[in-house]
This record gives sequence, C-alpha cells and structure tokens, in this order.
Amino acid sequence: KLFQTHKHHIAYFTGGGFRLHFVCEGVLYIVNKVFHIINTDRTLFDSVLNAFYKLLSVKRLKRAVTLVYHKLWLFDHLISSETLSAFRTLTAATLFLDARMYPEAEALLDGLKSDPNAPDEVHFYLAAIAYEYHKDVQETLNFLESIPPENRFYDRALRLRIQLLHDQQRYEDAMQLILQGQSQFPTERDFRLMEIHLYLLQDRYKEALTAATAAQQIWPSDDEIAYVYGSVLDSLGRKREALAVMESIVARNPEDYQALNYVGYSLAEQGKDLDRAVLLLEAALKQAPDHAYILDSLAWAHFRRGENAEAWELVRRATSLPDGGDPTIWEHYGDIANAQGLKNEARTGWGRALERDHPNPETIRKKLNSL
Repeated sequence: KLFQTHKHHIAYFTGGGFRLHFVCEGVLYIVNKVFHIINTDRTLFDSVLNAFYKLLSVKRLKRAVTLVYHKLWLFDHLISSETLSAFRTLTAATLFLDARMYPEAEALLDGLKSDPNAPDEVHFYLAAIAYEYHKDVQETLNFLESIPPENRFYDRALRLRIQLLHDQQRYEDAMQLILQGQSQFPTERDFRLMEIHLYLLQDRYKEALTAATAAQQIWPSDDEIAYVYGSVLDSLGRKREALAVMESIVARNPEDYQALNYVGYSLAEQGKDLDRAVLLLEAALKQAPDHAYILDSLAWAHFRRGENAEAWELVRRATSLPDGGDPTIWEHYGDIANAQGLKNEARTGWGRALERDHPNPETIRKKLNSL
C-alpha cells in the first residue's frame, strides 16, 4: 500500500529504469521484513513501520533510498531469530538515530534502560537524544553519569560531561571531572589541556602555568602542549620566554600555523626582521587559509613595512570573517585606514574596537579624538 501510494515519487527521484527496479526491490524486501517483525515484537513492528512510513514521504524519500541500499544488512541481523535480543533492539535504535528519528529510537531504548542485561551503550544513546532532541542538559548529564568506567563509551561520556559543565559555567564541577580523567587516563593529554584551558578561562594564570609545566614534563616533544605553555607565559607577560618556546616549535615543525603566527606577529609588533615576519605569516596562512587572526597579523606586518595597500586588503578580509571580531583586529583596521586618509573607515574600526571591549579603551578614545 505504501509503495503504491509513493511509487511516482520514487520514480521521480530515481529517474526510473533499472534504478527504479532496484529501489522497488529494496522496498519490497523491507516490507517482507516488517511483516516478519510483527510476529515477534509488536512494539518494534510499530516503530519500524512508522519510521519507514515517514521516510517514504516526499521530503524524506532520499533518506529512505539510502536506508534501502545501505542499511538492509542491519535488518538481516535484526530478524535473525524469533526472539529479539537487547543487542538487536539496540542495533535498530542506532539505525533510527542515524536517520535522526529520535522518537522512534527513544521508544526502543526506553524499553532497555531498566533491563539489567542491557548494553551500557543504551545510556549513551539516551544522553544523545536528551541533548539533541529534548535539549535537556541535566537529563543528558544524568544519563552520562550512569555509564560505568568499564564501558567503552566511558571516556567519551566523561569528556561530554566536562564540556556540558563548562558550557553551564560550573567550572569547579568540571575541574573535578578533569582531575578524575587525569587519574583514570594518565596517558591521555586531553585532560591536561582541558585543565590548562579551564584555568585560563578564569584568568587563573599561575595555576595554568603550573598545569602547563607539568604537562610539558610528561610530553616534552608535544607541539600543542608547548604552544599552550607558551601562551600561558604570554598571558603572564613573560613575552621573551613565550617567543623562545614558539621559536622552538617552528624549528621542530615549520608548518605549525599557530606558532608561525605567534612568531610572525611578535616580530611585526617589535618592528624587527619584518621580511622574516611576512614569510612566516605567509607560511601560516598557507596552512590555515582565511584565518582572521593570521590575516590580521600579515596585514600588520605589511603595515609596519609601509605597505599600506596590501595591509588594507588583508585587514578588510580579516574583519569580514566569522572570527574577525576581535577588538585588536578592529584597532588595526582603524590604524591602517587612517594611514591612508580614510577617516570614516578609521572611525568605524576604532569604534568597533571600543564596542568589543578593547583592553586599552583610553588609547582607542585618543585615536578617535584625533580625527
């Protein structure tokens, strides 16, 4: 009945011919499986039938075709015995999750979560539904917390809990889980990086330095940890030490765009070795095209070399990008515009630097008053 109702839509999307034949065969195969399910589990039958009815609507036909071609083997496993095990029900639920059909997946998983023999993944998938479909953060955390350490999803659940607590600004709770992760997974550097970033987020620079130093001692050749260590030194005003760390990263890995950007911008700020600064920043931009901070750094290096036209083109590109709203970028926009006599553009740049809470507002106000 479903096929007869929608066959003209199927013909339209598949172009008819052999493709239509194979799709029809696939649909009929699924129909046969659905009728087999009804004799084993009525609830699962209702869920599957409802799912495929939705998929065979005009707007979601392409997804139905995808399931026909790529997911049939799941149903072979699903219907391999008369008694549907928890594992097979879980497999069906993952199919619905993959299709973003959350109510159907939830209906199956709810029947498993109280089963003592159910796979532990059930709670991870229910957490995904709580977050993606219900938008309920606390319910998501509750499901994630129920996943035991021996489960293969545990480390992922722990990371997600940290992220959710971070997003809610529950920093102390997040830090407790980070330290727990470090204890349970001592070889995983991510938990060390999380600790450093969380301290930096709260302007706790001395604690961030302690954590970064400890991480450097464990992974002395890790460029990402070295970069974070250098960034902490920079935040503490220890610019010379930070630059030395970044130079060591560039020496080890001349394609590390973050370290290249740091060294190039530092040279431009100091007005030293500007030719090298431009080369470093061009290399960084090659690795990370359309990165606003690198475009701004390169614009600033050209500006310091007196190449205002090149600087203007680059800084305009930087401010047009999603990550181009930094107040320092807008200050540079105003400086470069002003150097070319573009007073209105300079006023716009410096004004936006103030709107975005520039760290030195008095300096920006003096520039505005000079126009």
